[in-house]
Amino acid sequence: SVYCRPEFRGKGYAKRMLEELTGKLDTWKMEKQPRGRALFTILFSDIGKKFYAQFGYRPYSSSHMVLPARAKEEEEEELFNGAIGKSVTRDLYAEDVDKRMCNNTVIAKLCEEMRIASKKSQSAQVAILPNFDHFVWHWAREEFFAQQVFSHRAPPTIKGAGNDDARVYCAWNRNFGEKAEDSVLYILRWVYDEPTTPEQEQKLVHAMADILRRAQHEAKEWGLSTVEFWNPEPLLQKAVKVLDPDAQVVHREKSSISSLRWTGDKHGLGQDVEWVLNEKYTWC
Repeated sequence: SVYCRPEFRGKGYAKRMLEELTGKLDTWKMEKQPRGRALFTILFSDIGKKFYAQFGYRPYSSSHMVLPARAKEEEEEELFNGAIGKSVTRDLYAEDVDKRMCNNTVIAKLCEEMRIASKKSQSAQVAILPNFDHFVWHWAREEFFAQQVFSHRAPPTIKGAGNDDARVYCAWNRNFGEKAEDSVLYILRWVYDEPTTPEQEQKLVHAMADILRRAQHEAKEWGLSTVEFWNPEPLLQKAVKVLDPDAQVVHREKSSISSLRWTGDKHGLGQDVEWVLNEKYTWC
């Protein structure tokens, strides 16, 4: 994180630090790599898009959708009244996320998809691979704050939700803010197979909607105000509309701006780069 005390702002300290830091990042812990230098670095700006752009950090898609936290009792009443169907969504624990979302097959599939996509594109394709360590980091942060806010409760163990029949899963974490309205359950990542027929798409969309309902309940259980997910794909947008027809995609202009600095052009990889898997799990 970068912070400058108010009385020292506007004097060039942050700029000088970033100038020094960007040079260090290019070779940090890269001694054993073939090129000896990193091809890219990322950060998430909370001061808009302009400041970090001067150091080569290009802003990328930074959008999200939001659903309110919701008590489980509300759904049970609607279920009783026939408003919604019975869900087959199940909770995921840390070992489930590792098994369903971070296994070697999932990672290998992502790499192959990127390899194929790169052959069809003039731009380089880069990604932060979603291995299990990323989720563990988010959960460690979550559990630390949960112990401060809810000292009388055991740390949260439900780390996501999924539907085995539809083969769709998501992992989340809880972000506890100073105020209830600043407390959010973030969907870190979704894993599913792309549908090939309209029937498969409909089944997947409704399964995703059920999982989002479960996320709403979990948010309410822990005193969080909303459920939020970054850069939603069209399928997820459809799932959100099942729950809230008025929900809209929000395009951020100041906070959590996904930014990437590309140095692959110095290695003959071209000027253009596409950031694949620009999702919340990459935030740090």
